[in-house]
Amino acid sequence: MEPSCYSLLHAVEDEHWWHVGMRRLALEWVTAARPSGGRILILDVGCGTGRLLSDLRQIGEAYGVDCSPLVIELWQANQTSGVLQSWAQRLPFADATFDLVTCLDVLYHREVPDELEVLHEIARVLRPGGALILRVPALPWLHTRRDERFHTQRRYTRSQLSQQVRAAGLIVERLSYANALLLPLAIGQRWLGQRFPQIADAGDQVPPRPLNRVGKAILRGEAWWLRRYNFPWGLSLICRVRKGAERGNDEELRSDNRTTSLPCHPVTSSLVLS
Repeated sequence: MEPSCYSLLHAVEDEHWWHVGMRRLALEWVTAARPSGGRILILDVGCGTGRLLSDLRQIGEAYGVDCSPLVIELWQANQTSGVLQSWAQRLPFADATFDLVTCLDVLYHREVPDELEVLHEIARVLRPGGALILRVPALPWLHTRRDERFHTQRRYTRSQLSQQVRAAGLIVERLSYANALLLPLAIGQRWLGQRFPQIADAGDQVPPRPLNRVGKAILRGEAWWLRRYNFPWGLSLICRVRKGAERGNDEELRSDNRTTSLPCHPVTSSLVLS
């Protein structure tokens, strides 16, 4: 993202209907994918400001990585712990470390030249039987000026995302569009935004309270719907992915990591999780 986008994100993500609603939706998918049992380890790849980590820590022991040096100041200001500056293509953790990984709005980025490389790396750090919750922008024909500001390299169709996940050797358990009900409004805003830049940027700010409440209610309704059904269209795609279980190894890995500190990849073992 452009540097100004990080400060903007930090300023609005606790109140803006899109951030609140999409975070709620993602957490419902995380909860549904959570392995049964005791303590679980969670990794948020591309954690940005680290806001999601506080919610993930209600579910398990959560850590985050992000490649941007711009977020370090935000982490320090917010006293965010358990975060590392790292590229998603080279995660600083040992094989089969995490029970669950989230990767929300990361693969689309122009700093990710090869999204398959990132998916392979996530698969490496996932334990056998572990889950990945993946979210990306949808519908390539919606690419606009706003995407350029947020360094959007690509938007996906359902089949494109499914092919990438399967190419990484992972199993697609569920795949749906999301942020669906407001798609017509978003199309109109993007069309007008191409002609009037101030309209394109208006969606980044928290709207007046009544409109913000309506937006939150709509996404809350979508989260409820997605507990059982999928959407055939939407501004985003969300996917629940599973790493195939390796017979005989899963329980051994789970037992070993319950009693040890978080293992780091040998190349980056000097990094400290504060």
